[in-house]
Amino acid sequence: RHHFSIQEDDWQAMFAESWFPFIGLGTERVRSMLTQIRCKRPIDDLLPSWDSHLKTVSAKLRGLVDTNAQLAAHRGVLCRALQHFESGDALSCTQMLYPRLEGVLRDWHVLNSPTSRATQKSLADTAAIDRHNSRHELSLLMPQRFAIYLSTVFFRNFEPGTVDHISRNTVAHGVAPESLMSPRAAAIGILTLDQLVYLMAPSEASIS
Repeated sequence: RHHFSIQEDDWQAMFAESWFPFIGLGTERVRSMLTQIRCKRPIDDLLPSWDSHLKTVSAKLRGLVDTNAQLAAHRGVLCRALQHFESGDALSCTQMLYPRLEGVLRDWHVLNSPTSRATQKSLADTAAIDRHNSRHELSLLMPQRFAIYLSTVFFRNFEPGTVDHISRNTVAHGVAPESLMSPRAAAIGILTLDQLVYLMAPSEASIS
């Protein structure tokens, strides 16, 4: 119920802080995140209390990446990025992970929309496709909202000389400030990958 009680103002506040109610956070952390937003407190303040959980998500995700055929072309880079996260090397994790997430999205786009042009908007939209017709209409993955998140936050553009955020574009173009390639940026990248792995899975029976 916490996922589906999110109001438009909540969404705008989350996106402004580059956050999403990722499936990997679980119910209680999503509820805490919404409480932070509604009390006008930074979501990032919750990160220290999430550290152990996020390391567990990363370790589990490495196992999923190892066995997911769709990720075979990216396996080495993704697993190395996850290992960097678990060892506390957020800068290396962020640098490796954000551009590679686009590669994952591009492969998914080729599989699902091979005749359409792979713009960043179309890559984001393709992430929401239910290729296996197995997704409940009230899926906790919130695929349509996640597509908007990818388009507006993950693929957020930048103005040269005024870069103040982490996105695929700032990292891949080499302009992301190193000071922002932090545990926060790495955690968001890990949770984004986790969300994509679930979206590409043939069944969501365990989470929806």
